[in-house]
Amino acid sequence: MMTTLPLLAAAAGLVLALSACQPEQKPAAEKPAAPQPEKDAETAKSDDPADAASYVGMTLEAAKARADKAGIPSRVVEEDGQSKPVTMDHRPERLNFAVKAGKIIRVTKG
Repeated sequence: MMTTLPLLAAAAGLVLALSACQPEQKPAAEKPAAPQPEKDAETAKSDDPADAASYVGMTLEAAKARADKAGIPSRVVEEDGQSKPVTMDHRPERLNFAVKAGKIIRVTKG
């Protein structure tokens, strides 16, 4: 009897510990959002120069000129698949351009 008591306590502890590992249940989704109308590549771009995605597809020269005109710091972090040496400081407003064949393919901030 004395050896079963610690065994039962250990089993109860294990059950409690494992029950805490259950995945969080997500609330039921509300009504799905109405589908957005399709936009072509030109109209899909934002007019806001701080919007990083709006630079994708532009030439590097045009992107740098746009960022400079808006007073937004920018730099090239990758060119034709080759990473460029960059500083590790994080500047949330700075645009980081990845370029392939002279065109912006990806933009991140930081």
